[in-house]
Amino acid sequence: FRHDPNDTNSLSYDKVTTLYEDRQGTLWVGTGFLWHGGDLRLRDITLKQGGLNRFNRANKNFTRYVHDPNDPSSLIDNRVRAIFEDRKGRFWVGTSGDGLHTMNREKGSFERHRYNSTDPNGLSRPPVGNTMPWSDDMITFIREDTVGIIWIGTLMGGLNRYDPQNRKMN
Repeated sequence: FRHDPNDTNSLSYDKVTTLYEDRQGTLWVGTGFLWHGGDLRLRDITLKQGGLNRFNRANKNFTRYVHDPNDPSSLIDNRVRAIFEDRKGRFWVGTSGDGLHTMNREKGSFERHRYNSTDPNGLSRPPVGNTMPWSDDMITFIREDTVGIIWIGTLMGGLNRYDPQNRKMN
């Protein structure tokens, strides 16, 4: 499967970063540009490339979910790095741009979990300050342990622990 700029049902971008099959058997494909330095101007273009893709096995095509600057229920960033479904059926998506999301798969919308200084224990964390002009943090993995704690790994912000029972991040 390849990206075809003339076909909105094709893969959103050719660089696949993660694959995930949910409990319903739906295959999800995270795509996005993997930038490792070089020309600082690349950062501006790369945010437009990538996205989350739901594969339709019957039609052999994709539904794309991408960042829309005018839609706060879209992805924060198109560079998808982590996809996970927890035991309660919550569907998590992690992106660059410190993008932690839960997705409503029926509506195709995302709840963004951004830092809120009035709720420091909420499902978020303070953003990592950019140490270089091209750096921004990314969610690298999302997993659940045997007691239901959600673990969220980041590139520069370390490991984060979220207890959904108490609704607290520590």
